[in-house]
Amino acid sequence: MGQFEVHLKDIKPEVPNDLRFILAPPSSAGPDPASASGEGGKSPSQSNSNSRGNLRLTLKYTEDVILPAGSYNNMFRFLSLPEGIEMVKAMSGVISSSEDRVDLADAFVHSYEAGAGAEQLFEGLMDLEINSTEDPRVIFRGNSLGTKGLDLYMKLVGSTYLSYVLAPFVSQVYAQKKSCEVDPTQLEPGEEVEKNVARLMQLVQQVVDTIFKSADMCPSSLRAIFKHIQMLINKKWPEDDKAKYSAVSGFIFLRFFCAAILSPKLFDLAPDHPDAAVSRTLKLVAKTVQNLANLVVFEAKEPHLKVMNTLLESNMDRMKTFLDTISSSKQSKQSYSLSPESHKRAQLGGAASGGFEGLIGSTPMLPFTQIPDRELACIHRHLIKNKDKLTSTFPPKIFPWCVHTLAMLDDLEMSNLIIALNTKSSHALDVSSLPVRESSIITLPKSQYQLNLTTASYDRT
Repeated sequence: MGQFEVHLKDIKPEVPNDLRFILAPPSSAGPDPASASGEGGKSPSQSNSNSRGNLRLTLKYTEDVILPAGSYNNMFRFLSLPEGIEMVKAMSGVISSSEDRVDLADAFVHSYEAGAGAEQLFEGLMDLEINSTEDPRVIFRGNSLGTKGLDLYMKLVGSTYLSYVLAPFVSQVYAQKKSCEVDPTQLEPGEEVEKNVARLMQLVQQVVDTIFKSADMCPSSLRAIFKHIQMLINKKWPEDDKAKYSAVSGFIFLRFFCAAILSPKLFDLAPDHPDAAVSRTLKLVAKTVQNLANLVVFEAKEPHLKVMNTLLESNMDRMKTFLDTISSSKQSKQSYSLSPESHKRAQLGGAASGGFEGLIGSTPMLPFTQIPDRELACIHRHLIKNKDKLTSTFPPKIFPWCVHTLAMLDDLEMSNLIIALNTKSSHALDVSSLPVRESSIITLPKSQYQLNLTTASYDRT
């Protein structure tokens, strides 16, 4: 239809930009410059007689600084150590922005999945979450680093499993387009509520039967995490016989199965969003399945759904069995997990004593091509951003892991300096922000520098 160019110099970084572009005709000689005008701006191409129309977009430009391959070796190994897990747990408490929390959760999930395994990450985060919660009725209700991370991880490793379980059901509901409305106030003329109730019951029973039968196919990495959650819940609230079930169902149903039933396109279960009638059917199914997962029946708040209570009561024991099964370490009969089994993991070696280098010791490394540099760069960025808050909340003199974290950041700052020395034509570099250390020799590809970081100066030799 047409084309336009986006000029990054016209876009403010890190904030949404509301822009309007003039579509120009396609050109074999290359794209014609098309102007972008924001609020109050004027487009010089508005009078272009060849314009194919206007396109309005909201764009956000983000620039990530990623150091060369090998720069994040120590960070990658550090994350696999107990000190690394303590750092992750500490970051969970200092991150306040919801956007930063999602960004960091995604980075931690991919970094651990490529390394020591995400089970190690979530054991630490679930320990923190449960130990800091006093009432089991509100466990995992908030959007913490742990809950957001496990939400992302279920989608990462469970997409094939989810598709196997729900895709045929969603396709059936899309194709049938039959009403399951049970609220008398929302019935269309000529509809019979009794028939709709029977149809809704049939759909709910069908989907829960499919879910229950899939227990042994749940990815083994998720099962290990759910097992750890149930163990922690039983230890803290041994008298509460429902808490261990609601904690697991809050993830696998509320954030996974039921979320996918409500929004199948977002989970790649359907090519398009459902129409109003299909959406209503899926909502009623998801609401009923979620109540079953919560082990509760419908009450006066939703009287039109109380007709589903007989189905709920007859399936509650099966729901408990399902939740117990996916919270066991029994090997799956058939694996539908894309990872972590598919990844080569770094095996932890013995950590020697003596500073950060001694801490990471001889921990083997994955090949550079397998190290998630982009995600590690994201973690680095958030550590720098929250460094002051982290050290004031967890003083290095009291928390040894914080000392190692700061040493890791120092090493990354040194890597930045090496890159600057090798690329800058001027020798006037600012190293005042670097940690104070003894003079050291840094060998570069083409030259060698004698650094004296105490006086923030260096000489080329």
